[in-house]
Amino acid sequence: MDSFKSSVKSEDVSVKHGFPSEADGRAAVGMDRFEGYSVRSKVLGWVCSASGIGIGRDGNGTAKCRLRMKVLYDGTDFQGWQAQTRKGARSVQGVLQEAVSTRFQKPTQVVGASRTDSGVHALGQVAHFDVDEFQDEEQIARAQFALNRMLAADVRVTNMEVARPPTGKESSLPFHAIFDSRGKVYSYSFQLGRFVNPMERRRRALQSQKCDLNLLAEALHKFVGTHDFTSFANRANKGPAAVQPVKCIRSVELIDEGQGAFRVQFDLDGALHRMLRNVMGMSFAVASKRYSLDDIDEIFELKDRRNVPKAADACGLCLENVYYDTVWQPQPQPYSLGERPNPHEV
Repeated sequence: MDSFKSSVKSEDVSVKHGFPSEADGRAAVGMDRFEGYSVRSKVLGWVCSASGIGIGRDGNGTAKCRLRMKVLYDGTDFQGWQAQTRKGARSVQGVLQEAVSTRFQKPTQVVGASRTDSGVHALGQVAHFDVDEFQDEEQIARAQFALNRMLAADVRVTNMEVARPPTGKESSLPFHAIFDSRGKVYSYSFQLGRFVNPMERRRRALQSQKCDLNLLAEALHKFVGTHDFTSFANRANKGPAAVQPVKCIRSVELIDEGQGAFRVQFDLDGALHRMLRNVMGMSFAVASKRYSLDDIDEIFELKDRRNVPKAADACGLCLENVYYDTVWQPQPQPYSLGERPNPHEV
């Protein structure tokens, strides 16, 4: 099968339901203050220095330096990104906060751009955290190396640097991994047949039921554009789904990787809880002829998750990239994560 791609032009994206403002984001997470700082500097929040390179002071006048990094992880043994209150529950945010707090000898919160679900992987998660003193390139390189030594083998950090505010952002506001995001790329990898290659079992889902690839492509096309995804979100009455359920999937591409292996790539402005897994589950149901293409339109209108088939397995989903603007797009670094980096190459 040839690669199939469906997309929506930028002018088709509703301006009304475009990128969330910081105020929208604050409301979506149910907070007047986020991670200890007011979202707007006018309310005694972060005040950047004139240099605008992620150095400033918090509401108490304490000097701060904001660092950002790219995070890669195999989500199999994690209970998702978000730190958990349950004893023994392992999360990506939790292990990163423990490592960062140990390195900088102070309890430190790490904020991630996307709260991936349990079992979901990431090659391009972006996170930031604040430290009390400015860090130069050599100090950052050493900190990154130290963090990777402390972390387990299923999570790594890279591309760490002082966070510069995005182009056009008020100079008094720092970079923010969540609020400054302009889009995300996710992929869903699956295998048709009776088994998955054992070497790929942790990152590729098995689709053993009959699957008409043409129907699958048509079903995926139905989700492209700006829609109210309430029906395709778990916990639709809580958090971001309740405040801003309208999302835009800019494009979907179904890629044949050979020998029955396929990958679906989504470019979107953001996703609700379990949204993409529900989209894949619905698309597989159409491809197996248990549902029709018209059922997708009807389910959109019903705004009720109970009408959607079971979500696709978490292991196939991966956060590939979070993009911002031309100021910062993390690129792969030219050294192994197990080696000490040259500070001038970080």
